[in-house]
Amino acid sequence: MTYSIPLPKTIIGTLLVAAGLMPVWAHAATYAYVHQTGEVRTVVADAPMVAIMIAPGIDEHSGVLLLIDPSDTIVGDKVSGM
Repeated sequence: MTYSIPLPKTIIGTLLVAAGLMPVWAHAATYAYVHQTGEVRTVVADAPMVAIMIAPGIDEHSGVLLLIDPSDTIVGDKVSGM
C-alpha cells in the first residue's frame, strides 16, 4: 500500500521547515540605550543581552529598551545626570 502526499501539503511542510531553520538574526529588533554622553541611541540585535553587549559606548548604568517603532521620539534625547 502506498500513500501519496498532495502537493500543497508538501509545499506548506517545506515552508514550515524553512522558517524554522532561518538564522537568529532574522528576528532582530531595535533597542534604545543611553550612551556615555547621555544621548539616547539605538542598536539592532536579536536579544536584549546581545544589545547590551554590542551597543557602542553604552553607559555603565544603562540597560536597553525594546522599541516597537525605531523612529520613536525618545531617540536623540539627552538624559540628565550623566
